[in-house]
Amino acid sequence: MSDARPAADSSVTVPLIEGIQMEIGAVPGGGWITRFGRNGDTLAEDRSNTEPWIDRRAPGRLTKALAAAVPTLNEKAIKDAITTTFDGILESPDGAALISEPAARVISATERVEREMSDPPAYAVYLDNGDCLEFSNRDLAAAQPIALNERWQAIRFEPLRATRRDFGEIIDHWFSMAVPVDPPGAKSPWERIAEKLETRIAPLSRETDRSALKKHGIWQDPKPGGLLWVRSDLIQEVITEAGENANDGRFARYLERSKILIERSKLIRVPGAGVPVRAWGLAPEFKIDLDDAPGGFLTEDPVGD
Repeated sequence: MSDARPAADSSVTVPLIEGIQMEIGAVPGGGWITRFGRNGDTLAEDRSNTEPWIDRRAPGRLTKALAAAVPTLNEKAIKDAITTTFDGILESPDGAALISEPAARVISATERVEREMSDPPAYAVYLDNGDCLEFSNRDLAAAQPIALNERWQAIRFEPLRATRRDFGEIIDHWFSMAVPVDPPGAKSPWERIAEKLETRIAPLSRETDRSALKKHGIWQDPKPGGLLWVRSDLIQEVITEAGENANDGRFARYLERSKILIERSKLIRVPGAGVPVRAWGLAPEFKIDLDDAPGGFLTEDPVGD
């Protein structure tokens, strides 16, 4: 996914009133400076911790600073010009791109972002010098600036001093360009368990008689597009054998994302049996049909460990 936002910048200069220009710039290490100038000379300047175009007190404070430097200017005219300029910044693409110096530094250095499709996902941010910042899903959800500042300083050998607002801007940028990729190294535990489940049910008969749920643990609904129903206790055994919690809902969500689990666990009545059977409705193609496979039973483990 390409980044639709304008290129990040940390300063902007706009005409204000009677030949005076207003320059707004991010200060290295955090904060903002607003400078008024004319013909190359600085008339007045103001420093603040907050972006001046979103600070409600900024127009009044800047008006007083410029009026003190140029007494011939009308204060109402100055304030109206500043307010109009700030409104324009808020509504323009340039305003969306105007960010703090720490945020601009990180965004400018970002080459690509990979979203590793693990459970939960992880993020790898590749920088222009070949370095990589790594973040967990929890890191980005919390948006605590220390997570970014520590990692940046560790690999760039320079302080960043990003604020929470800065990190939020950076995260938005990263999300806009993140590309999903398979995670490196070992498979997720849920992928491994899905493979074990597939192997476990492969030798079992695909019978269209509902009583097969009691006998073998699976039943193929004969209706057009019918699901493959697998007993919950069979699935829970496979999960437990893999060392995971049988009641962990993440496995079901993994199967849903993989288009394997179509209908979540529910009770199914079996003719001639007293207690209904709880089963999961899986995509029929999940089961591998072995040639001349004999019927199996829940107590059997045809593959072993």
